[in-house]
Amino acid sequence: METNQRLYGIWHNIKSRCMNRNFTRFHYYGARGITMCDEWKEDYKAFHAWAVENGYADNLTIDRIDTNGNLELLTCYILMRCGIVCEYYTKE
Repeated sequence: METNQRLYGIWHNIKSRCMNRNFTRFHYYGARGITMCDEWKEDYKAFHAWAVENGYADNLTIDRIDTNGNLELLTCYILMRCGIVCEYYTKE
């Protein structure tokens, strides 16, 4: 696995938003019941692998298809920072 500080930061912030009651944006995520899937929560390597396999690059970011949905394999996609969708990840 190649180290990617930006991608690690995204992963860490997702975890914090969902799990850390003291995080400034927790009320938008965890307090509303939005969670991060166990596979990603427990293993940065799994999150990194998903992102790379789905076209992540440093000029892109990760978002949810449903703003009320959890952060997991089936509900996240790679997104250009300007807000134009690049690629959806869907499992058959």
